[in-house]
Amino acid sequence: MVIDPTEKAPPGDRADHAAADRERRPGPSILAQLVTAMNSDATPLERQSRILARGGAPIAPSTLGDWYAGAADLASRCGRRFVPTVDAPIVRCADAVVAVLPRSLALG
Repeated sequence: MVIDPTEKAPPGDRADHAAADRERRPGPSILAQLVTAMNSDATPLERQSRILARGGAPIAPSTLGDWYAGAADLASRCGRRFVPTVDAPIVRCADAVVAVLPRSLALG
C-alpha cells in the first residue's frame, strides 16, 4: 500500500490523531518528577519505571528515556537563550516565590 502524503484525511481523522497524540505526551509534572528523580535523587529510569507501574502507570524505561532526552534538549535550548542575558554561570528558575523567614523566627 502506497500512502500519498498530499492526500487529505477526513477532518475527524485528523482531530482524532491530534487528540491521541496529546494524550501520549507527558505533562510538565511528570517531566519535572522524572528529571528531579534522575538528577537530584539518582533514581535510574528502570527503577522509576517500576515505581510508576506499582502506582498503576506502567511506562517503559525506554519511553522515560525519550522523555528525559526531550526535557534535556528543551533545557539546553532555554539555557542557551537565557544565560547570555545574565552575568551568572547558573540560572535557576522557579514558578513559586517562597518568603524566607528571618533567623529570629526560624525553628531549631
